[in-house]
Amino acid sequence: MNILQRTAFIKKYIEKTFVIQTQAHAKALLHNRSQRLPNIYVSPMLGKLLSMLVQIQRPQRVLEIGTLGGYSTLWIAKHLKGGYILSVELYKHHQEIASENIMASCLDCHVDVVCANALDYLTQLQEKGATPFDYIFIDGNKREYLDYLEKVLPLTRKGSIIISDNLIPKRGNVGYPQKGDVNAQAIYDFHKAIANHPKLESIIFPTIVGQNGRIDGCGLSIVQ
Repeated sequence: MNILQRTAFIKKYIEKTFVIQTQAHAKALLHNRSQRLPNIYVSPMLGKLLSMLVQIQRPQRVLEIGTLGGYSTLWIAKHLKGGYILSVELYKHHQEIASENIMASCLDCHVDVVCANALDYLTQLQEKGATPFDYIFIDGNKREYLDYLEKVLPLTRKGSIIISDNLIPKRGNVGYPQKGDVNAQAIYDFHKAIANHPKLESIIFPTIVGQNGRIDGCGLSIVQ
């Protein structure tokens, strides 16, 4: 068994042992596939972590950047009793599918999925003096992660958490992007920003994604 086979086996073992998807999750995945949405959802393992972080932190206001079909939204919503999720999605078709999945689920919280450019929408929230968010999940355009960070920090409070997905690029040596790989360069710039920001305490922990067991990373930052 080579390294990739072993990590793929570990992923399957963890998900089989620890992750129980609800009927809403299963239906959402089937619906997303039937609508030919790209297969870039969070893994069930990461979804379970997002849900457990809600149980630990007990947020009331959640901001999600990048909805896709709402699969990650449903994980966050699972234990968000009486809370509120604002999820921002760029593509209208994705927003419509996500809204259908959310409407078909029996949630104990309120969810709004808006179709907008996230950076523009975050600027509008700042200008309106939006109430701070307790929990933020960033899973949008990798080239814009630094810009997202700049925009969301004024929308947080002390103790807010920021979770950021896909922090280990697929190609190149870790920490050293290949020439011309703008996505990887943006992600490594984001690493430096969350590692050195005076208002953040941060860590990146490895995750296992896809059927082949590729190593990715998820960031967790706490606003100081």
